[in-house]
Amino acid sequence: MRKLTLLCGLSVMCIFFSCKTTPRKPDSQITDSVYQAGAFTGDSFDHTFYIKSTGGADLIIDTVSSSCDCTNVTWQKGPIKTGDSAFVKVTVKPQASFRGEASTYLLIKTNGKKQLNALTVIYKKNG
Repeated sequence: MRKLTLLCGLSVMCIFFSCKTTPRKPDSQITDSVYQAGAFTGDSFDHTFYIKSTGGADLIIDTVSSSCDCTNVTWQKGPIKTGDSAFVKVTVKPQASFRGEASTYLLIKTNGKKQLNALTVIYKKNG
C-alpha cells in the first residue's frame, strides 16, 4: 500500500510539472522602420508605419514618443490580435523657416518581447 501511495504521489507530481505551461508573450514586427520622405514643398507631410503582432498573445502599444516637437503621432489603441497589424501615423510639420535635410525619430513602447521599437523619418524641405 505504501508503494502504491508513493507511486500515485510521484505520478501526480509528474503530471503537475509537465502540464505547467510558460505564459505566451506578445511580440511585434515592423517591416519598414525607416521612411525616406525625400523633398517636400508644402507645410507638412504624413506617413503611416505598420506594426504587426507576431507573438502568442495580444500586442498593446503603450506609448509612442517623438524626438521633435514638429512631429505629431497618433496610433491604434487597444489590443492587436496575433497576425493583425496596427498603424502609427506621423505628421511632420517643420517650422516655416526650416530648409535643408532633417530626421525625426519615434520610440514605440509595447508589451512585447522587444518592448522598445525605433522608427526614423528622413526628409528635406525645399523652397
